[in-house]
Amino acid sequence: MVEIGEGSSGTPQPRHDSAARRLFSVVAGLEKYGVLVALAALFVTYSLMTPRFLTSGNINTILSSQSVLLVAALGLLLSLSVGEFDLSLGAVIGFSSILTAYFNGLLHWPVLLAIAAAVGLSTLFGLLNGIISVVIGVPSIITTLGMGTPLTGLGPGLSGSHIVSGIDPSIVTFMSHHVLIHLPPPSFFAIHLALRLSF
Repeated sequence: MVEIGEGSSGTPQPRHDSAARRLFSVVAGLEKYGVLVALAALFVTYSLMTPRFLTSGNINTILSSQSVLLVAALGLLLSLSVGEFDLSLGAVIGFSSILTAYFNGLLHWPVLLAIAAAVGLSTLFGLLNGIISVVIGVPSIITTLGMGTPLTGLGPGLSGSHIVSGIDPSIVTFMSHHVLIHLPPPSFFAIHLALRLSF
């Protein structure tokens, strides 16, 4: 037997409708914030497993080492938000890293020019992906897979499959030097970008 309650308009309404709405809102909230809930659960679990996990040194190490991965994930999130998928992301990141080392370490370009050239060329590959997918109409998963495959080979081809030496030490210093609360600049950039995209 269904209990009847009285709605705001005076019309009797089943009380289980409000319970269903509450349940739906809880499920929707979990769907929206599920990753954050899972992340919090992992932090709690590992903190209980070892007292060294939730220490400032370990947290700083995690943020410092994963800042590039966070920026890459945020870039992938943008394509996912419009129903597309970019399979060339990893290849573009690897290729741009090798380009930076190639321009600066082998060709001895200035640091900023080497970075700007690598970012510019990587942007062109992304633009080409967009043109093929949106203008021509090729599915993004096929386009980006086709783009990522040659890029995976171009990087080692430029470096000769050898470690590139002679890179300006300022790049390493910038990536690892702690400027505030023991975090390097890339970590602040990644966190700032994540906060901007969340609103």
